[in-house]
Amino acid sequence: MEADLSGKLIFNEGCLRLEASNVVADYFLIWPPDFKPRRQNGLIEILDGSDQVVGRVGDEIRTGGGEVPVSHVSQEIRNTCPGPYFEVGDWHGPIEE
Repeated sequence: MEADLSGKLIFNEGCLRLEASNVVADYFLIWPPDFKPRRQNGLIEILDGSDQVVGRVGDEIRTGGGEVPVSHVSQEIRNTCPGPYFEVGDWHGPIEE
């Protein structure tokens, strides 16, 4: 859980993913239990445990965490959203320009 990942938060085929800019991958993000997505006014936002918006689809974001082996991901998720998978750990949020 010590990797840093940055890139664009995207919504692709029903899956919230990170189109990574620092590695060649498009990761399905596994969020901490207190984070949740919300669709509002046509936008998909990510809320933290205090229901504060911490990111939106289209944002360039940076997060810490680590790649998760496929064997540690539920069959339901694997059937819906293919890997690779990245577990969000230390959330840094949108990258300020």
